[in-house]
Amino acid sequence: SRACLAAGREYDAAGVPDNFQNDYPINQTTFFSKLREAGYWTMTTGKDDLTKASQLGTKNDKGDWRGLYHQRELGFSDGLRSSGKGDVVDTKEPHEMFGHFLKGQSVVVNDTEANAWDMHYTCLKHLDQCNYASMFPDRLYEDNWVAQNALTLLRRRDQDRPFFLMVNFPGPHPPFLVTSNMTTANVNHTYPKAKDNANSTSETCYVNGEPQDDDRCSYAAELLNLDRLFGKIMDQVEELEKTIVCYASDHGEMLSDHGDTGKTMPWQGSVSVPLACMGPGIAKGKIVTRPVPTLDLAATFLDFGRAEKADGMSSISLRPLMNEDDNGEYDRPYVSSGLDNWRMVVESDTQLKFVCCKGKCPGVPKNAPDVDENGWQQILYNVSSDPYDMHPLNFYNHSDDVSILRKQLPPSFECGGNSYVE
Repeated sequence: SRACLAAGREYDAAGVPDNFQNDYPINQTTFFSKLREAGYWTMTTGKDDLTKASQLGTKNDKGDWRGLYHQRELGFSDGLRSSGKGDVVDTKEPHEMFGHFLKGQSVVVNDTEANAWDMHYTCLKHLDQCNYASMFPDRLYEDNWVAQNALTLLRRRDQDRPFFLMVNFPGPHPPFLVTSNMTTANVNHTYPKAKDNANSTSETCYVNGEPQDDDRCSYAAELLNLDRLFGKIMDQVEELEKTIVCYASDHGEMLSDHGDTGKTMPWQGSVSVPLACMGPGIAKGKIVTRPVPTLDLAATFLDFGRAEKADGMSSISLRPLMNEDDNGEYDRPYVSSGLDNWRMVVESDTQLKFVCCKGKCPGVPKNAPDVDENGWQQILYNVSSDPYDMHPLNFYNHSDDVSILRKQLPPSFECGGNSYVE
């Protein structure tokens, strides 16, 4: 997802098939580079994950823990790059910025001082051996630390040039460990039970100060904290009224819908993510209900920055949709996504979603049709009327729609087998 955004390309053309197979191909131009060429001071902080396979170069001895590995090649003028959540504790000793930061800090465990890195490593590796909320103050929480790094980058940037800053928060992301203050901010909030999960109940968050084991309460606590941190960062921006600000995500979270947690799936909990923008030229309060891909932010920022797209970028500027009146210049009738064994496409007008998987789809909801005799699982939904993928549509009643949607998938994927390829 982050590679698609950086490249302004669809999944099959972005060059990063999964999280760990390879880093972002540095010979493929990013939109950060195009902004830098146009005179912008470009910055990144947190887990941009563009060198995730090599862990910022530390796995191949070509980088250093300060996060400088391929930073300039990726298009950044400055950065404070780190890993996120589980990647931070990928090794027994720190290998990136946040781990080294924790190594120099201490926490109190049962009235005894302990090294913050050692306890963080224990907490993430052995959740049952850790009461994170009682040990870790807000200042040692990774999202808060990333926000402080964002403020540092804003303070030390080249003040004579316009700037672009990408802040990559590790949360919300499992494991959903939160501080005591984050728990307090979410106390007594109630969240609905998961869909398609007989074991799920509605969740009312625990009383003040107690650790939270339930995913939805802790997930929401992370979101509330991020909202506060975004406010701190925006307060640091001089002339905010002249600045474009967008809030987005690389993936969602199933949160026990269909009995699953995590990401990597074509169901709405995983693939439907927030997108909100504000700034000059963006209509206040306007809500756009048609689906758009996150990768189109690349062309949008280039459009606002008066920079040219690189050859091969399929990203389309969202700027026409941001005006008071949609003048019809945003021409993307289909939005697609994919990962590993599945591809998905949604038609913008009808909001029909077609999912095609080689073999069984990951975490498939109940009532979905089985894998066919050719080894494919193909499912059709209406995203507008069925936001939780609970009611697959009958192919025979939508044969023309299915035929059209199948053609929007990459030909190399050969959805349905050769008998369906025209």
